[in-house]
Amino acid sequence: DNLINLLFKEKKFSPLGNYSLDQLKEAIEDPSGLPDYMKKFLKEYNQNPGKSLSQQQLRLTELMFEQILSLNNGFLKDYYLFERIIRNTLTALMARLMKRDYENELIGNEDWVISLKKSHALDFGLAKTNEIVDRILKIWHTNDLYKREKDLDHYRWEWIDQRNFFHYFDIDIVLAYICKLKLAYRWMILDKEKGKEIFRNTVRKMENSFQNSQINTL
Repeated sequence: DNLINLLFKEKKFSPLGNYSLDQLKEAIEDPSGLPDYMKKFLKEYNQNPGKSLSQQQLRLTELMFEQILSLNNGFLKDYYLFERIIRNTLTALMARLMKRDYENELIGNEDWVISLKKSHALDFGLAKTNEIVDRILKIWHTNDLYKREKDLDHYRWEWIDQRNFFHYFDIDIVLAYICKLKLAYRWMILDKEKGKEIFRNTVRKMENSFQNSQINTL
């Protein structure tokens, strides 16, 4: 987000990024220290800077997913596959609502992505075969937008807990807590008091997990 906003001269800057504003400005001139997907994106951007903000955002996100899914860590691959299904499904649902074409806005070429692009069924023909899409569809039909956002993040949280049910304090647990803290930070913006409560509870659980891990390995 920060890289895109800088290129398009947007004033927004998130403190959650790995790079400061000055570091990103320097990296645009010399991207050698950036992740591979960002370097590839900047090369493409310089070759064709005329694409719109939304087109560039989509391309950078696509490259990010490609790199993450090439990593060896099982949790990251599973989580971002899960996240890609959520994002694609929400994109398709919103585009349908606005009656606009969205075929070029989805990431991936799996069968379920093709169904999102091509199917005219209310559930894209996926409700019986893809439990994530089925859950997203049920959440989507909530009229209260605030509740919808809350339910989506609750589903993400629930998925993380289920995915790591048999993990204790390994790298997957650490990465899972990072994902949870990002969700909590988001709710600190949307609902300050609730967000703070979630954030504190998450940190407390993480500390307890670490302490228990030390005890179990003595």
